[in-house]
Amino acid sequence: MQKILLIFTVSVIISACKKDSNSHAEYPCQITKFNRMDTGYGDYDQGDYDLSYNSEGNLDKITSSSGTRSLFYEEAKTMVTYGNNNILTYAQNIKNQINYITTNKGSEKVYVSYENDRISKIRTTIDNITENFTYNKNGDIEKVVHTWDLDKEPSEYTISYKDEKYTNPLIFELTFPNLINGDARHFLKYILSNNFGGKEKRLIDKITSKNSNNSATNYSYVKDKKGNITKIVASFSGAGYSQISSSDVVYDCK
Repeated sequence: MQKILLIFTVSVIISACKKDSNSHAEYPCQITKFNRMDTGYGDYDQGDYDLSYNSEGNLDKITSSSGTRSLFYEEAKTMVTYGNNNILTYAQNIKNQINYITTNKGSEKVYVSYENDRISKIRTTIDNITENFTYNKNGDIEKVVHTWDLDKEPSEYTISYKDEKYTNPLIFELTFPNLINGDARHFLKYILSNNFGGKEKRLIDKITSKNSNNSATNYSYVKDKKGNITKIVASFSGAGYSQISSSDVVYDCK
């Protein structure tokens, strides 16, 4: 299992009969494509990814040359299919918050804990990896503490922000670091987005790590005339190497 990796990757919490706050129908411009300009890690390799939406305005499919990932919305759960008949089930509690995730293959299970209706901890049964979240006065995540049974000490990640805001959960998916590894990472950030400090968020400026390999990642963005984020660049340095990751984002405006 790898630890948190500062990379880009590609969720929705709605019942089958009503729109949720993650519905993209409310946005004048929907993200229809993004790409990765480097070899990357984890969920997404170099290449183009096409997005489609269902009639309710919810993310339906993400398609690339390597295959299609699909989302299905049912009462009290969201299901994701990917790869060779892999299925992830995101179960909701009575507050419509995702509280655990299971897979149809293997025994992996992920538990999500809340305080004040915000995510405070994520724990996976694979290697007993836990991540704890603290928030600043603006409601942004300011620190992530990553613990793993095989580590001698926790890894800490401190996040600072720009004064620019956004609401589309796909931007959170493309900018926030990986939360966990394993099968359950697919769509996790997108699905949980609205419970990480609320729907409106500020853009990440910098992430610094405090562990055996101290590192820093600086973020920059390009916007179009409508204010849509059309390019995301993350410049990573530390752990004996440096890397620039970037994604171009394409929109369809009403």
